[in-house]
Amino acid sequence: MRLKLLTNLNTLLLISVCLALGATLWWSQQALERPYQLMARYLSLSQSFQQDVAQNIHDYLASGDALRHSAATQAIGQFAGDLDSLPRDLATDLQPSLLELQDFTANDLLAAGKLAGDPQGLLLQAEREMSGALEQLAAYADSSNAGSAYYAPLFQAAQHLSRLGHARGKLVSSGRSELRSEVEHELSQLNQQAQRLNDLPLLGVSAQKSDDSTDFSALLGLDSEASSQPVEDQGIALKREFSSLLQRYPGELQRTRALIEQRQQLAGSTQAKVGALQQALAAIEPQVRAQYGQIQGQVQLLQGLMIGLILLIALTIDTIQRRLTNVLHRLVPALSAWAAGDFSG
Repeated sequence: MRLKLLTNLNTLLLISVCLALGATLWWSQQALERPYQLMARYLSLSQSFQQDVAQNIHDYLASGDALRHSAATQAIGQFAGDLDSLPRDLATDLQPSLLELQDFTANDLLAAGKLAGDPQGLLLQAEREMSGALEQLAAYADSSNAGSAYYAPLFQAAQHLSRLGHARGKLVSSGRSELRSEVEHELSQLNQQAQRLNDLPLLGVSAQKSDDSTDFSALLGLDSEASSQPVEDQGIALKREFSSLLQRYPGELQRTRALIEQRQQLAGSTQAKVGALQQALAAIEPQVRAQYGQIQGQVQLLQGLMIGLILLIALTIDTIQRRLTNVLHRLVPALSAWAAGDFSG
């Protein structure tokens, strides 16, 4: 009975070694796949953030397209949901930057997009209107033989208006405050020319009424009353309009500069928020790569334990086999006597 137990124990130990070795290989395979899967999820998150979140935010700042803002908001929500695929400690490191970007996108970024477009539109429109006023004054001067005195100030005003456009473009595009003096100089020159035009005598050119209005007045018998009323010289309204445009220009320039500064501040804040999350993503990359080293260490430890266990079982089996051999050696004399027919022992 004892020999049978020893034989069964020997077989059981061999089976245990096989099962333990198979379980170790299976666990090692599964464990080594986890860091690769984690790295794949990390790379997917980084790519989706760059393509879906950051790109849509930059496009919205440039165009002000509401669809881009909606796409960026949805991409941030999707990104937040995908964070669950990362380990909790890694996802926790990204949460503060992600929450700040979500809040910024829903509020300040929406305002920044509304400032998109050409910020100099108001100034360009004002300059076009001043150019149109100068053309009307030139036509007014051409309508009278005495209008030659208007040519010199009109020509100089047109020159300074062109220089004003160049100075304004450099000031707005560069943002250098020292260029403001050039704009102010050209405005001062334009005001001087406007004053010269105002000081010139009127040319006696009245605004002409349409023929339909004249015929209608004659039909009602009101043409005599209209002719008795003094008619305003056309130059009065033209000069007043040009002076009014010049007076409004500095305020529009100030509003444009404030608009550009606000847009730059919001764009800078946007870059900071996006950059913070990008830095947070880059900061967890070493931790993601370290996961492979940790799991590899665990696999090596388990394999070392298994090697030790196999050696222990081998020693146990060797001890059992030695005991069986000793028992058989002690039985040899008795078995030989029995085989010779001596049953006296």
